[in-house]
Amino acid sequence: MSIEKRKLVQRYLDKEMSDEEIKHFESELKTNPDLYEELLFHKEVDGAIKELLEENLFIKNLEKAHASYLKTMEKGGKVNICSRKFAFMPKADRPKTRPIVWYAAAAMATMVIGTASYFAIVSNNNSPSGLYAEYKIPYDAPSVQRSGSGNQSEDLFMSVLALFNQKDYKACIASCDKLLAKGDTRSSIFYYKGLALLETDDAANAIVNLQKTATDSQSELQQEAEWYLGLAYLKTEDTDNAKKQFTRIKDLYPYYKERATEILQKLK
Repeated sequence: MSIEKRKLVQRYLDKEMSDEEIKHFESELKTNPDLYEELLFHKEVDGAIKELLEENLFIKNLEKAHASYLKTMEKGGKVNICSRKFAFMPKADRPKTRPIVWYAAAAMATMVIGTASYFAIVSNNNSPSGLYAEYKIPYDAPSVQRSGSGNQSEDLFMSVLALFNQKDYKACIASCDKLLAKGDTRSSIFYYKGLALLETDDAANAIVNLQKTATDSQSELQQEAEWYLGLAYLKTEDTDNAKKQFTRIKDLYPYYKERATEILQKLK
């Protein structure tokens, strides 16, 4: 992966791209597995760094609280629990440095906290919801030019695509429902409704709609529907169905095989 591509990925994650650049980048993600993998890698690294920074802030606050506690103890003439034997000595006679035992205890505590944080990060990233966040990539509907076709259903479907691309997911769902109420049961309608529901955190109903497209062997969107169905299972913490779905994807769809395999390995 070239340095320019890596910079492009970082700009995307830092939200420094224009709308046109975002559209072009996300379009390339669908056909460039290497770029997709680079994006996943950067997301994972950024997430780990954020966790470590938060953990470092926690340690600093803990040290401040500890120092404040020792100061309060000293002012009150109470025993310093970190250096009990020196607390009874006149202040002028006390050692200028902390006892070696304190440093050993502090080092041990830091090591324990760091180890626990590492495993917490790994555990969170490998949880179903963590995997959903890691592997979910925004989907763009085909671009359409709005011009009255004279066919009400077709115009409404064009509206579905436009609303989805505008990220107006509630309006997109409403338009899908209007089409379904008219008896239009194209699998693509269920597909875009499912994705819109997923974006509005209604994963349970997203599954119902995505299943209709995923089981339609005649649909051009079957492969994508199967992938997002697997992600929807992850979002609902349905590990059993997620494993079944990604096993199926791994066996049937070469484009998603590597990513499905990674997810299955992390779900073990």
